[in-house]
Amino acid sequence: MQETTSTASLSVFLDLDGVTHTEPCADINKYFSQLPLIAEVLKEYAIEVDISSSWRTVYTLNEIKDQFLPEIGHLIVGATPDLTKPNSDWTPPTSGAERQAEIEKWLKDNRQWGQPWIAIDDRASWFAPDCRQLLCTNRSTGFTAEDAMQLHAMIKEYL
Repeated sequence: MQETTSTASLSVFLDLDGVTHTEPCADINKYFSQLPLIAEVLKEYAIEVDISSSWRTVYTLNEIKDQFLPEIGHLIVGATPDLTKPNSDWTPPTSGAERQAEIEKWLKDNRQWGQPWIAIDDRASWFAPDCRQLLCTNRSTGFTAEDAMQLHAMIKEYL
């Protein structure tokens, strides 16, 4: 096994539907079919991963981690907050960049200002139009070999 170094100064936020498998995905046996490609990149850099998928509102973090390959399950350290309901601490955005707002809230609460991050998601509309941290996948294919090359390049840009 290749030795890896932790890059906790870089966070990766991972959506599931449309990334780890196609969306829609009618065959439960094909869930997480693209995960090996994602794992190959992430385990090389030992980057901490946070789940930004709506799955985090239905399943516990441990239930989600159980679906991941043993090689990267330990890299999953948390999940972004669900900001669909306002509270005294936070008002959800009205700009359409809801997923990005959840990520930014997580960063504000858990990391130093200005820490680099990457989001892997299939919905560009959930991010600001100029969000350069977004690696947007095609939901009809999920994460591909081309996406893996782009993720490598994005990670190297921040390291």
